[in-house]
Amino acid sequence: MGREELLPTVDGYVAPAHAHWASVPEIATVFSNEQLAALCDDENAKWVFTSFGRDETVRSNSPLATYIDGITKDWHDHEDVIGLIAEDFIEAQPIPWLHQFYKYVADARNRTKLIKTKPVFLNQDGKAVPGFDERNQAVLFLPTEDESGYETVHRALLENDETAAFIEDLGIAPPSLKDEIYNKLLPQYQDRVPIITRPHFRKFFQYYTECPQSEVQSFVALVKDCGFVLYRSSEDATVYRGKADTLYFPHETLRRWFRCKPNTRFVEWDEYVNFVGPGNKEALRSFLIALGVKDEPRLLSRDLSEEEASQIKE
Repeated sequence: MGREELLPTVDGYVAPAHAHWASVPEIATVFSNEQLAALCDDENAKWVFTSFGRDETVRSNSPLATYIDGITKDWHDHEDVIGLIAEDFIEAQPIPWLHQFYKYVADARNRTKLIKTKPVFLNQDGKAVPGFDERNQAVLFLPTEDESGYETVHRALLENDETAAFIEDLGIAPPSLKDEIYNKLLPQYQDRVPIITRPHFRKFFQYYTECPQSEVQSFVALVKDCGFVLYRSSEDATVYRGKADTLYFPHETLRRWFRCKPNTRFVEWDEYVNFVGPGNKEALRSFLIALGVKDEPRLLSRDLSEEEASQIKE
């Protein structure tokens, strides 16, 4: 592709190798040549033919669109240009432009969907972060009195009424109990740091009893692999914490069954009953069963060797 600067732009000319065409003129209005250069990682990149967009040209004059495609580096629609946005780009932009960008995004529902998991917001430290993660869980929140452990929206963004309304319409809100569990409590089990699990158990149990029925299964799947349930065994009075699916309820029949296996783990049932209150006993039992605690011996299967199988036959 030619390197001679022949194609007109808003501030001069550009070579075909660095020429970019917007699908609609609005894109070239929102994103300047300097911003285009940053997005494309090409300091010479510039918009061309900014008075008319590629989409309309394809509809009204297909041969002309084909010709321009042949003498430009690339063309960009809304999805494409938003997809190019990265953390360093957002962090480099002035606050007034961010307000303009959010207004541009808010004008179309499909653009709003595109940015939910993109790092297009500034947090309290001025770092670019997304509003939601790939599970559609909120990871950015409105500022509160207790902001420790959370990513919160930079207060300067909330000084603009339109931006503040857009952020709230997107679903970004003050942290809820579910958000606290997802953003503050669960990461501690990944970091392998010392944890006092009793307060965690209370919050996990509270959310289990309060969340909509449609969310119970997904919530249990989220927490069941965390070792937060207290237990002890017959041979060791020390209380430990572990995963629920390795534990049993401390029924007398189960204790007798496992007398020959004194390291069997029994959940600290009485402590938890006192912890949540006798009136919540059935809900507590339901919660522990959902997590994997058993009230009858587990049946474990394994493949036998040919020798073992022969011995059983005999």
